[in-house]
Amino acid sequence: MQQDSNVVSRVIALLTVFCEEPSALALKEIAGRSGLAASTVHRLLQPLVGMGVIDRAPGRRYCVGAEFFRMAMALNHRLPLLETAGPVMREIVRQTAKTCFLYIYLPRRGERMAIACTKAPETENEIRINVFDSFPLAWGASGRAILAHLPQGEIDAVLSRSKPSPLNGSRLPERRQMLEMLGQIRERGYAVTEGQLRDADKMNMAAPIIGADKRVLGNLALVSLRERWSDDLERNLSPFLIDQSRVLAGKLAAIPA
Repeated sequence: MQQDSNVVSRVIALLTVFCEEPSALALKEIAGRSGLAASTVHRLLQPLVGMGVIDRAPGRRYCVGAEFFRMAMALNHRLPLLETAGPVMREIVRQTAKTCFLYIYLPRRGERMAIACTKAPETENEIRINVFDSFPLAWGASGRAILAHLPQGEIDAVLSRSKPSPLNGSRLPERRQMLEMLGQIRERGYAVTEGQLRDADKMNMAAPIIGADKRVLGNLALVSLRERWSDDLERNLSPFLIDQSRVLAGKLAAIPA
């Protein structure tokens, strides 16, 4: 039984590498990213290649196979969160003319991941889609909207291992200031930040999706060019985004387990 468990955990570690890395990888690169020995990676890859989950690529490299894509798309259409969020996100875009992202919280990684995006036509060429990318919780509105609603132990764990901003290398405020900031986010119901992760010219606003068990599931986030943002716009948009996040949470709570 323990041996079976070890094999499963290794296969999951292997597949996680391919989920997070869009390009083809050599055997040594897969081993380095997964933390597995090269010999173990080679052994596990063979049946996955045979099933079409992983494909061989030129130069003795490997990439995601067609069967992996098929399973991912089949699962994508069966996830209640995605099915339920779609109409809510389209309504947000219709009323705000801002691109809307849906993020989920990844507890084991202490990160959040974008799993859906509905783009506003006016921003088609201005907002990059980073669906299925994962990001740290300590940076960006969509991270802090989640972080603010975690138990204190999880907040401390995230802050203790947080790295400088990947955009400009700036460091987080000291712990007391961060806790005060997170308290303010909880009180007002949303987070807003300017260019903390990738694009310095973007504003991000996010409101948490709180489940029936009072734990945060993720958030709905708006993205806008900085030049199209203002304090008045924030005051007008924030109640609506908070309301729609609660609407989505209510719809999810009504889905039978």
